[in-house]
Amino acid sequence: MSDIQRSSDVVEEHAQQAFMYIGGGAIALVIGVVMAVYSSGQAPLAWVMIAIGVPLEIVGIKHLIDAKKVTGVTLECPYCQYRNTMTEKPMNDFACRGCNRMIPVDNGVIMQVEQVRCGFCNHLNFYSARSHGLLCEECDSIIPIAGLESSSKVISTYSRKEVDESSYELVLVSVERSTEELVATMQQMMALNRNQVKDIIENLPQPLLSGINHTKAEMLKAQLNTHKVTCEIRPYTPS
Repeated sequence: MSDIQRSSDVVEEHAQQAFMYIGGGAIALVIGVVMAVYSSGQAPLAWVMIAIGVPLEIVGIKHLIDAKKVTGVTLECPYCQYRNTMTEKPMNDFACRGCNRMIPVDNGVIMQVEQVRCGFCNHLNFYSARSHGLLCEECDSIIPIAGLESSSKVISTYSRKEVDESSYELVLVSVERSTEELVATMQQMMALNRNQVKDIIENLPQPLLSGINHTKAEMLKAQLNTHKVTCEIRPYTPS
């Protein structure tokens, strides 16, 4: 996955650093000045505190300047039209901050996304030329993707149900590197907040979803594997 950051995240990081350095420097300066005043400038510690405070203020101001210099490339999500601003043009798929879906990218260009309604529940689903299978987000029915016709993928207007009625469990075994895209994907998949997702990643192995059909488990596993993680599909028996 790409290491390109969101402009807002970079600005926030600089702002936090600026607050820390400027705040610490201000405290050191106040203590140094008070000590210097009450000791008539004869307390060596007062000048030490001032000497510490001045460079801290300079570093903090530099972070503020760097925050103002942050530029970005705005990319509109093809699913929800949310405007994502990145520090530079991404070359790989990235998670939309608005809907948490993975936006497909090919050579720095957002791929065209098509819409199709499930033949069972009429729920609107999305797919791109990169899609190899489509599972309805609402009812978990399989929406088969047909072959290429007129240079575009065509999806039939019907769906078919899962044949295997057994229940399975998707287990996250290991994570090569935790990224914002992985956290966002797991948030959308499990309906959890960021802290809950990070807690799962830090305490592996962990079951992610239980009592799901095999097709859904396979598709979710494939989605997670794009983030360089290892997942296992295990039979699930409710306790």
